[in-house]
Amino acid sequence: MGFPLIENPEVVLLSHDVDQSCLLDLFTKYFTKSKEDILKAIKGETVDGYDFSKRILLGIRKFNSPIVNSDESEAENLTFESESDSEIENSESATSYSSSNSLYLVAACIVVAKKVNQHQVLEVVWLATDPSATSGGVGSALFAGVLELAKRRNVSAVLVTSTNRALSWWLSRKNCSLCKYILRAKSRSQLENTRLSPDEVEHERNLAIVNLIVETRKIKSQPFPTHSLLESLYTEKINRNRKGKPTPAQTFRGSAYRYDIDQSNHLWFLVSAHLKKHLGCVN
Repeated sequence: MGFPLIENPEVVLLSHDVDQSCLLDLFTKYFTKSKEDILKAIKGETVDGYDFSKRILLGIRKFNSPIVNSDESEAENLTFESESDSEIENSESATSYSSSNSLYLVAACIVVAKKVNQHQVLEVVWLATDPSATSGGVGSALFAGVLELAKRRNVSAVLVTSTNRALSWWLSRKNCSLCKYILRAKSRSQLENTRLSPDEVEHERNLAIVNLIVETRKIKSQPFPTHSLLESLYTEKINRNRKGKPTPAQTFRGSAYRYDIDQSNHLWFLVSAHLKKHLGCVN
C-alpha cells in the first residue's frame, strides 16, 4: 500500500556522502542490470570510459524530516520547493541531503553536467521513484527540479536517454519544451512497432499514449540529427553533401553521452530561447 500524496515535494541536492546503499536500492528497483554502474556513478567514478566526476545527485524525501547536515558549498545554494508537479519556487537557503536522511528518499536522479561544443548540457542518466510513490507526482516534481537547475546554470538543453518502457512517461511531461525530434537508431523498429513493456497490458497502454502524443504533437523519430542545431548538441559530425544536406549513409550513434541511440531514445528538453526558437518544441 502506497503512502499519501506528498503535497509539497521538496527537491534537494544530495551530498556526495549520502547513504549509497539506500540510494542504490532505489535505482535498482528499475535498473536491475546496472547496479554496479550506478554505484560507481554515485561515487563519481568512470564507467566504461564515461566520466561521472561531474555528476549531480537530486532527490525528494518522503517526510519533512529535519535536515541534520547543511553544506551550502555542496548544495550550491539550491533548494527547490514545489507547489505542484510543475511549479518550482526558490527558497532562501540551501541544504544538502545527509546520509542519515537517505532512508526517506522516494525519488532520485543522477544527472551529469557537461559542455558539448558551445552548449552547457545536463544529461539525466538515471531517474527512479519509490514504487509506492509512482502516482504521487514525485517523479514530475523531481524532473521539474532538474529543469529549474538547468535554468539557473544557463544550460542550453537537458538530455534524457529514455528506455522504451519509460518513453510514454517522458513524452507526457508538461510545462516544458520538448524538442520535436526523437533520436533512435535506424536498426531499431519504428516507434509504432516498438515493444514498450514485457507486460502486454502495460505495453498496449504505453503504446496508445506514445502513438497519440507522436501524432497530435507531430513528433519525428530520426536516426541522426538533420538540423544543424541539434547536431551541435553532439560531438559527432553528420555526413553532408556539397549542398550541406545530410547524406543517406551515416554512422551517427549519439556520442558524448552515457547511452547512445542504439541503447536508448534521445529526448531533448530545450532550455535556451535560441534552441526553442529554431529547433521547435511540441509543448
